[in-house]
Amino acid sequence: MCSRATGEVLDAYSINLIHQAEAQFLNPFPVFRFLDGDLSPGRIWRHLCHDRINYEYAEYCMKAMLWHGTGGLDAYLDSPPFLENCRAIIARKTRRDPLLAVLHPLFADFLPELIRAAATTHALGQFWRVMSDLFLDLARAEAAGQVQPVRLIATDTHPGNWLLRHGQAVLVDWEKGQYSSPAVDLAHASLYTSTTWDVVAAGAPTLAAIAAFYQHWLEAAAPDLATQLRPWLLPLRRLVWLRAVTWCVKWRAASRQARRLEQPSSATSTEDWSAERSDAALVAHVQNRVDHYLDPAIMATVRQEWALGSPLQYL
Repeated sequence: MCSRATGEVLDAYSINLIHQAEAQFLNPFPVFRFLDGDLSPGRIWRHLCHDRINYEYAEYCMKAMLWHGTGGLDAYLDSPPFLENCRAIIARKTRRDPLLAVLHPLFADFLPELIRAAATTHALGQFWRVMSDLFLDLARAEAAGQVQPVRLIATDTHPGNWLLRHGQAVLVDWEKGQYSSPAVDLAHASLYTSTTWDVVAAGAPTLAAIAAFYQHWLEAAAPDLATQLRPWLLPLRRLVWLRAVTWCVKWRAASRQARRLEQPSSATSTEDWSAERSDAALVAHVQNRVDHYLDPAIMATVRQEWALGSPLQYL
């Protein structure tokens, strides 16, 4: 029930934030922003009586992101290209909106700040879209009695952590070993963010090849284990991908903390690969991978793995 409740709330937050960013764009007085475009008397009355989800909380989260910074997005929102795009947008909008035409000359920074807020709002809405779908999928599996099996797993099974020895593949990095779902290891071994991480062992298997990989494992596993794990393969794949992308964002943020330059140059933990605590070659490699994995086109391609019609839907 917890997964379902969380998923439904995040779904409502995501829909509303994206609505605010798109339908309320450059509206200086968005009094109806929490109504998702439904201006019926009943909806307005329920809103005024607080018979609704607390949309203000989602807005507070967005404002915290806008104030404290959002990594790569924050850097873009302060860049000359962003300001140039703002000027083009504002010039177009002020030709059609008399109120904006009056406000902009009086308060030159106001409309660019509204655009910054809209971009941050949309980004948070997209993030919660992914999280909502994930929680709802897990809730459906839980409601169907599909309990996930737990086994000893390695957690860090990307191809660079395997060696070939006498014709057999041997996993050599067990630092993150724990008892959890085998679906985590299967995902980490075959996700794009894993198969292209190590330059020596890099490769990008097709969806058909990934589906065949999963099918081979299911046929080799004990029948009871395969039956219990099958419904969890795709939800856990999405979760592992989200974990990888979140790590990339974390690395990018940590590497911008100039104050850490005063600390020792060698990393004390494999979780700390920020630029200030790693050698130049490693920094260049990680920076390249992080930029690649956070590219919107690459993220959209990976998300096709769990879209309708994907071979992974039929495991």
